[in-house]
Amino acid sequence: MNILIIEDEALAARQLQGLIRAYDPAANLLGTLDSVEGAVAWFTHHPTPDLLFADIELVDGQSFEVFERVQVRCPVIFTTAYDEFALRAFRVNSAGGRSLVVDYTLDELAQRLNPRQFFRANRQFILHAKAVDRVHLHFNGRLKLELKPAVSEEVFISRERAGEFRAWMGE
Repeated sequence: MNILIIEDEALAARQLQGLIRAYDPAANLLGTLDSVEGAVAWFTHHPTPDLLFADIELVDGQSFEVFERVQVRCPVIFTTAYDEFALRAFRVNSAGGRSLVVDYTLDELAQRLNPRQFFRANRQFILHAKAVDRVHLHFNGRLKLELKPAVSEEVFISRERAGEFRAWMGE
């Protein structure tokens, strides 16, 4: 897998390279770019990588500018220390009417995910631990969740699964 990194902080870039190599020693790290201008030039003169890791805040702007100036046709994983960029990153990464298809049912997906990090809340939701903002006791022993980012539907944990959810949350 050919992987490109856009990161202007040398320490963060080295840490990300180390994580990638630990996960996939066969990964081909194409390089690390530290600016919007450098990334635009790279994409203009090189074939598209298989995967791009992009920090959002760069020395000469935000990596979103790269996507406004050149077409990036690979999956992008945004890395940032700033929560306020998360929604914008999602919108940029999911633009041109593209949909990502997961060829698993939620039951199958739940079986593949790390149970310490993910919990099957109900028939509609699998949650990551960091997505749970608040938990409220609701009618008849159910738990009502507030998630981040917020979702339009109400998310409940059944009375039967409330104990398992609380144990998962470390309560």
